[in-house]
Amino acid sequence: MNETILTSSNINMKRKRSIYYYQWLPILLAIQSLGFLIPRIIWSSFSSRCGINIQHVLSPTYDYRTCRYKVRHITTMLIMLAKAKYYDFNRSNQQPKTSFNHIIKSFNIFCLPFFFLNENIFHGYYLTNLFLIVKLLFLLNSTLQLFLLNTLLTKNALFYGVEVIDNFLRGEYVVGSKIFPLTVYCDFSISKVGHPTLYTVSI
Repeated sequence: MNETILTSSNINMKRKRSIYYYQWLPILLAIQSLGFLIPRIIWSSFSSRCGINIQHVLSPTYDYRTCRYKVRHITTMLIMLAKAKYYDFNRSNQQPKTSFNHIIKSFNIFCLPFFFLNENIFHGYYLTNLFLIVKLLFLLNSTLQLFLLNTLLTKNALFYGVEVIDNFLRGEYVVGSKIFPLTVYCDFSISKVGHPTLYTVSI
């Protein structure tokens, strides 16, 4: 991008063209990576509470033929879960019908992962709700990071990718841009015989 270097007389224009985010980019990228790591930690922590090792089942090295000896164990667990569900159903019917108990029962039906008063996590839609919550967290995280980048870059960064693709389709192979320029000029002053001298250096 061919542009004229601003002189010291254009102080207001130089402030508008100044870039303040380059030194914060490593910290910003680390915070962004943590933002995407939090939903994964939530999924890994709460998915194991349902009694099924999801990570092991979805692993490419998982072989169902080597797990035939576990069929009897799984059948026993299913029978126990059915008895527990029957016991839980009878106990919920014997409880007094109050508004608070009705609210608790509603939460138990849907098995919300983050509702710690849920006493039985082996029935309902526990994994489904957990999966949807984690995906919503990923979507919310991506949206908030887009607006954060747009605010930090102080440019129309939301459409930066669209602008790059449009330039590529039109044959304008512009590597640098106003948001991420290839050449940055840094101003600093050196005092010589009591008189500060302004220098502009390209980096």
